[in-house]
Amino acid sequence: MKTIFAIDDESGFLIILKTYLENNGFKVEPFLSSIDFLNGLKDKRPDLVISDLYLESPTSGLDLCEKVKSIDKTIPFVLLSAMDSKFLDLEGRKCTADLVFRKPYENKKLLLAIKGLINGDREAF
Repeated sequence: MKTIFAIDDESGFLIILKTYLENNGFKVEPFLSSIDFLNGLKDKRPDLVISDLYLESPTSGLDLCEKVKSIDKTIPFVLLSAMDSKFLDLEGRKCTADLVFRKPYENKKLLLAIKGLINGDREAF
């Protein structure tokens, strides 16, 4: 079973995302802060990371993306945010995020993208 690390400071959103992805065959390890995520990353390598762009903790989703990519460039990284899509595209390029999704998003599109990234098939989305 593939493991996804999900980081968001909104617990309600994180529960919904976790439940949806687990119902679709993934193991999800949720983190409410970047600090918890970075500690979790020391112990285990996920197959994919999903992070909110803006987090209340001292490190943003952009910073987390940079950190993950510096550790292992092969781990796909997906940024989520309610920000304007043009802004998101620019921010996503700054940290070499594999994908950027604007909230709210369609669950099926996110799921297809996740499966494609994990399987190395960018044509899937």
